[in-house]
Amino acid sequence: MDQYLILAYSLAILTYYLGVLIYAIPIPWWGIKKWAPTLIYDALAASLLVLMFSTIVELVNYLGSLLNVDWQVYFEWLTSRIAIMGSFISFLVTLSLMLSSAGVKAVSTAVLGPIISLATYTLIVLEIFFILGLVFNQFFAKIMIIGILLYSIPFRIARGAGAALVAMSIVFTLALPLLPVFTHAFTVQG
Repeated sequence: MDQYLILAYSLAILTYYLGVLIYAIPIPWWGIKKWAPTLIYDALAASLLVLMFSTIVELVNYLGSLLNVDWQVYFEWLTSRIAIMGSFISFLVTLSLMLSSAGVKAVSTAVLGPIISLATYTLIVLEIFFILGLVFNQFFAKIMIIGILLYSIPFRIARGAGAALVAMSIVFTLALPLLPVFTHAFTVQG
């Protein structure tokens, strides 16, 4: 992954030189000259991101240890919720089939249909959270490097996508494992 950081730094240097070159153009064409300070700023920001990569990764790991981030608890919590939702959907589908075969198909469709749809959508969201957890647990640093690389491309071609990847990798790595604690704080204790 170091070659991607080297490539990102090289793109930052290229961006800087393009900004200086545009400043030095003897043509007083403001439409082009307005890019010069923007390119220089982007080059400095991208090189700062490249140079601070290890520090950012260590800071995220340190914050994770302060917040007691535990991926194992997260995956166990999600697995139990997915199993509960799968059982609930199976029960509802079985009940709906029993009601349909008993001749009460309209009631089955009107009452149980929306509940089955909502439970299915909830199951899909839980599985998406599971997949996101797997991705960000395994590839946090790689996603961040790709984000820095995209951020470093001159003329802000992929700057937004790069910044989004960097931010997503940091936020999801810290916040996803805290989801069980967060939901537990809002559950009603009986």
